[in-house]
Amino acid sequence: TLLVLGGVPITVGGQRIAAIPPPPSLRVAFHGDSITGGTAASPGQGFANLLISAILTRRGATASPTVRAIPGQGWDFIWSLSGSSVNLTQDAVDEIDPTKANDGLADWLVLFAGTNDIVLGGSTGAQTAAFLETYIQARIAAGWNMAQTVVCTMLPRDGVAAQRATYNAAIVA
Repeated sequence: TLLVLGGVPITVGGQRIAAIPPPPSLRVAFHGDSITGGTAASPGQGFANLLISAILTRRGATASPTVRAIPGQGWDFIWSLSGSSVNLTQDAVDEIDPTKANDGLADWLVLFAGTNDIVLGGSTGAQTAAFLETYIQARIAAGWNMAQTVVCTMLPRDGVAAQRATYNAAIVA
């Protein structure tokens, strides 16, 4: 599923995808690893901050973001140095699902993880895609609308190019 925010129509596979005009206010939950949280970025320059600024605010909407990022964690991987005893799929039950409101207003879910499953956890790209699918199915069961979900592909990382390509291909399939 392709999601277009902010009023810009695009063409994918020969099919025109209509833009989704931004409502006056958006609730956005970001969930992922250190990239989501902006580790090593300057203050206000993390992934979630930049996305809110570039896509939402500049398009005439205000945003109420929730950012939940656990450095080192994956969809299925638990990094011993993260300080957390749960992976992202388990974490979402207590930290992400409660941010979903049932009042009919726009709730968006932005996901960015998978690198740690592959790099630190030793999972293959296909296994990591399956972990993401488990995460997604749990969010659907919790009431999230997958038409209002953005899944970001894995960034380049030395030594895992083939696994990255497999994982990213599964996301965009």
